[in-house]
Amino acid sequence: MTSGSLRRPRRPTSEIRTALLEAGRTVFAENGYHRASTRDIAERAGVVEVLLFRHFGSKRGLFRDAVLEPVLEAWGSFERRWADVEYETMSDLESARMYVATVYDSLVEQRELIVALHAAGVHDGFDIGAPIDEILRRDTADMERTIEQRGFVDVDVFWAMRLSFGLILSAAVFADWLYPAQGRPSREEFIEQMATYIIAALTHRDKIS
Repeated sequence: MTSGSLRRPRRPTSEIRTALLEAGRTVFAENGYHRASTRDIAERAGVVEVLLFRHFGSKRGLFRDAVLEPVLEAWGSFERRWADVEYETMSDLESARMYVATVYDSLVEQRELIVALHAAGVHDGFDIGAPIDEILRRDTADMERTIEQRGFVDVDVFWAMRLSFGLILSAAVFADWLYPAQGRPSREEFIEQMATYIIAALTHRDKIS
């Protein structure tokens, strides 16, 4: 048997890239951007380290594709999810519940990656503000149309979008900071209270239905 016959079959390029992305998401979520090493990621993916650089150029490039892009894609999917909603048939509170639930569930699902993103922005100078702002600006346009259709007045849409998103983000990602270990509110309770809060703020009403 020749040495050539002992070689492992070459993995397809797409399979290698997928393995690196999955390994990158895992290692970045476990260790953060700074402490994650390209060697660990390559080993987790079952490839030699040089292939990581061949596919992504750098650890930063892999982080962008493995962590930042999936989070942005998840947040950008709000528009697609909302496209089929018939707002005219829903009450103010019903539409707010749907908004809160959609944002909250997406953020909870991406929690570990969001924490890694936050750490990369704080400690490694990774620019996450600009791409997130782009997503929020698109969602701001959707909220502006909703506010106009529902006749809410004296509402600054820029702040309404960011403040509501920030509140939901903090509850989804930093729940340990907001609630005691015992007695943490359920998902349903948070959605109901947050939706009520948003509508009260938009309508200046103290009784919501």
